[in-house]
Amino acid sequence: MTFLRKVWRSCVSRWCVFNYTKLVERILGKRLNSLDDLLTAWNLLFEIQGRLGSKVEKESDRVHVIFTECGCPFVQRKLLKPSPNHCLCSKAYLEILFKKFLGKRVEVEMKKAIGKGDDVCEFYIYTGEKKSDPF
Repeated sequence: MTFLRKVWRSCVSRWCVFNYTKLVERILGKRLNSLDDLLTAWNLLFEIQGRLGSKVEKESDRVHVIFTECGCPFVQRKLLKPSPNHCLCSKAYLEILFKKFLGKRVEVEMKKAIGKGDDVCEFYIYTGEKKSDPF
């Protein structure tokens, strides 16, 4: 693992995931107990923030995530411009966040990234959990 990747993982796990978890628990009004709680709270946060088009959805054995703006607080405050490095940070963030809630490693695939010039950031998180079929 490269030095920069270690630094990102450390920052993401200690600051971003902890603070994000506390924020969405306040929005949901309870502790997050499941992946469904996390996804519900995340979509509520997008709605509160007015981030139209941002969403997280469970699809079979994966979660589809679309961010309509860069999630980096430095980019949001216009201290930095989006770059491909921020995309790696977002990927690490999703890996750590979903590992925390599922209790196991997950695979995160980045399909699009604002820092690479795309219009959105799009990720698939492969959870290994099948969405229940109502039929």
